[in-house]
Amino acid sequence: MYILLAALLAVACSKEARVARPSEPSGEVDRRIVFGVDATKVDAVNSDNLNQFYVLATTGNLDTQQKAWTSLAVKESSGKFCTGMYWPLTDPGYHFFASNAEPTLAGYVAGVDVDCTEDIVAGVLLYPAFERTGSLSLSHVLARIGTVAVNSEKGYTLSDITVTLSNVKTSGRYLLRTMSWSDTGTVASVPLTVGSNDIYLIPGYYPISITATYTKGDYVNTITIDSSVTIHVGKINNLNIKLTNDPAIPIDFSVTLQDWAAKEINMVLS
Repeated sequence: MYILLAALLAVACSKEARVARPSEPSGEVDRRIVFGVDATKVDAVNSDNLNQFYVLATTGNLDTQQKAWTSLAVKESSGKFCTGMYWPLTDPGYHFFASNAEPTLAGYVAGVDVDCTEDIVAGVLLYPAFERTGSLSLSHVLARIGTVAVNSEKGYTLSDITVTLSNVKTSGRYLLRTMSWSDTGTVASVPLTVGSNDIYLIPGYYPISITATYTKGDYVNTITIDSSVTIHVGKINNLNIKLTNDPAIPIDFSVTLQDWAAKEINMVLS
């Protein structure tokens, strides 16, 4: 779930990029490396294919923080990620908010806007030591649907199976400091394939509906079963569904058979 990165946040990329001290040549101060803001995003982020991400730096108290700058942190051959920004001469009291989606401030709260079309990772580094390399942990903020299997425990053959999640939150704003969601107003029904899936969604507790045609001998019937399921954050959720219903109602009779009994018939003839 976690991608541990020794990320060089807001520090010089080399000796040439270090902020000059008063005793150093003043020409070094303005030598900054500026990256574009078109981060490369990948379908599924892991420690091998993550090559860059955004860093939002803020200053001040977290409840009233202000944006200082946003930059890309780009992976170097050393494995560290360099932002191209510099430490100032005095400690600005930075907080760093990182994600492969660009973080922004809204009402003093740092977050990223997510539409569930791709994998999003994020992490924070609050009150880092001045002029020190920071160790940053990035985690997946979405849930992922993997394989779906549907089977019957009652000896039925199942066919024409459909599986659907409903009221699924498909967009929202992820708040980086609290690792929580807000503005998740968009909901949708999400059909799942029996077999392999690769679907991103906001984690949560969702209604699920399974429709299948049951066959056993001459019995054929299509039924729908409704339930709910928790989809977990940062996991590939593989759904193994066992249907325990026994919908075939046999045609049978309760029979009472009267046993033979003797009947005495008395006849008087004249």
